Amino acid sequence: MKIVLSVQKNDYYSNSFWRIKSIITIVFVLIVNNCNAREDYYNILREAEQCIIDNNLDSSLYYYDKAFLTYNYPFVRDIVSAVHIAGYLNNTVVFEKYIILLAKKGVSMYDIKLIIGKFISNDKADSLLAKCNNLVKHFDNSIDEQLSRMFKVLDINNQLYVIYGKRRNELHKIKNHIEILDSTLASRYIRYVREYGYPTEHRVGLGSLVIIKIGKKTQFKKYADVEEVNNIEISIPKNKSILCLTPNGNVTKSVQLLSRRGNGFLWHLDIKKYKELDNILTKGIDSLCVYPEFYASCLERHGVDYALAWQSELNQKYKFDLKKIVHDPKVMDVNKRRAKIGLRSVEMDIKLFNAIAKLENLKYKKCFSRKSKVRNLLFRSLFISKIP
Repeated sequence: MKIVLSVQKNDYYSNSFWRIKSIITIVFVLIVNNCNAREDYYNILREAEQCIIDNNLDSSLYYYDKAFLTYNYPFVRDIVSAVHIAGYLNNTVVFEKYIILLAKKGVSMYDIKLIIGKFISNDKADSLLAKCNNLVKHFDNSIDEQLSRMFKVLDINNQLYVIYGKRRNELHKIKNHIEILDSTLASRYIRYVREYGYPTEHRVGLGSLVIIKIGKKTQFKKYADVEEVNNIEISIPKNKSILCLTPNGNVTKSVQLLSRRGNGFLWHLDIKKYKELDNILTKGIDSLCVYPEFYASCLERHGVDYALAWQSELNQKYKFDLKKIVHDPKVMDVNKRRAKIGLRSVEMDIKLFNAIAKLENLKYKKCFSRKSKVRNLLFRSLFISKIP
């Protein structure tokens, strides 16, 4: 039986009703599809990780491949995890496929050399490294430098504020300026995302914090590109609105930026104070444009605990010891918050670490401590990477 719904052409209100209903239906479908993308992608990753726990690496690689093919390889850190599994399986075809993909996505040659050196002998590695080197250079030339710079300037403004206050021990004096700047930067971020889209990895490169060090050379130089800044002046306008950057004068010749592209300034904001910003970030999680760990670690700085980053209440209480955190009564609420945005439970974190510790010969106390400096790429891809 065919049902035909007719609306008279001259019935304006009826037409308007159906137009509005159609728009609402389309928006609802898009929201549902985005939520399903996030849930499905992370559910597949949980299957891959559970297989690592069960020492079923073949199946783990299957689930990683399924997630990537279904959702077009959204995050480099997940490919880093998968390439290690392929390496341990001696699956050279998949290993090389993922290594090439990492190079195409702009992973540094420093990291690529570490991965290749772990699994491929020197006589076979040279040609692969040469191919990767060309692909990394191509990626560097293909990113949207203008968009990258726009988001990077938000980080620079934020960090210069912090440095200005710390150098003079006057953070308390510029508190009001910082609050105004936070609001300004949040508004700019919202506008940029609405006009140009999210600063995803394939558009602006891999994310990282912009950190300004004064005096001593940054210890992170070999892990990220470092750019010297010697043409920025910090000044407070007479109207005391916000600090600004001007293209003349010097801060100091030894100021440096950890200049890999990112939007780390969001860590300094109380995101829940900015409803529109919060909505943009949660939609970014649903559409696989924002790491859920990043969003969670931002909220942790303002009292919402996910037991992830250094300002987590539970991490502070137990000095990052997951084996103690898991027995705290608050861990049930932590796991609920984690599940809501696609993160593993604390219990699964412990099981997964125990599994990769056997593969990578890792020591628990060195990895989960207040001052952990573990540089193991598989550990970092599964537990540390938080910046989108």
